Amino acid sequence: VAALRQAIAGHLAGFRGMQVDPENIIIGAGTDFLYNLLLQLLGTDKIYALEEPGYGKIRRIYEAAGAKGIPAPLDAFGVIPQAIADAQVLHISPSHHFPTGLITPAQRRQELLDWAAEGDRWIIEDDYDSEFRFDAHPMRAMYSGSEQGRVIYMNSFSKSLAPSIRMGYMVLPPALMARFREKLGFYSCTVSSFEQYTLARFIDEGHFEKHINRMHKYYRNSRNRLVQLLESCPWAGKLTIEEADAGLHFLVNVDTELSDEALEDFCRSLGVQVRCLSRYYFGPPPERSRHRLVVNYSGLNDEDFDRLTAILGE
Repeated sequence: VAALRQAIAGHLAGFRGMQVDPENIIIGAGTDFLYNLLLQLLGTDKIYALEEPGYGKIRRIYEAAGAKGIPAPLDAFGVIPQAIADAQVLHISPSHHFPTGLITPAQRRQELLDWAAEGDRWIIEDDYDSEFRFDAHPMRAMYSGSEQGRVIYMNSFSKSLAPSIRMGYMVLPPALMARFREKLGFYSCTVSSFEQYTLARFIDEGHFEKHINRMHKYYRNSRNRLVQLLESCPWAGKLTIEEADAGLHFLVNVDTELSDEALEDFCRSLGVQVRCLSRYYFGPPPERSRHRLVVNYSGLNDEDFDRLTAILGE
């Protein structure tokens, strides 16, 4: 409905500094549905570059549609432009990469925008976890920096509100929106009007901004509490915490001779469910990914922290 598109446009203007036409916003029941729309719009004959390491489900969605996906390797600054020369589409989460937590700096973003400006190339900017950067303001969205209109912006309300709210949205550049109307305009919205009007009112009346501020404080306190637990536990000398300034997860580098499988099993024996970074590579993981735990703290409550305190104390 128009009311929700207008509310989202206002939110993006205030929170991300993005000036978007509400008519260029497409709403769908979760990002999975929107990814499939993009595959139909851009074409499965293109080569899609996917962050390496990265979120495995995205790769499976592209593969299921018959599109060719290639790894987009990362260095300390994000996706390496020279490594994706053969691709026509780049799927990237520059504001907070999962699982490394990396935030792509301005210079590398510009290099990737320059890559997209060459020929018929597109960047899908997945603004994952952008609401939860604790020690600085969020960087400017790549969508706003593309003078040629080569960036598709995507986000959802699953993290900011609740996973049960299956509602995502994407902002298409004007030229691509015209192509969408011509090619895929027959699709009906997969989110009920009732839910859209409810969320629009929630945003317009300022409740969403207040909620984000509360959650920002809550998660920052959770992160600080967990980091403090790790830094004061008996194993602290063998732990190095990385990329803890944004998002709802961070990495812990463990100084150990255990294999990643044995390390996961050891944590599981203590009642702690974690995965190692090496699990998120499409191909063989490099040596530097070994012994690095991906620690998600978004679901922890006071009882969990008490249990963790006891576990780490032992």
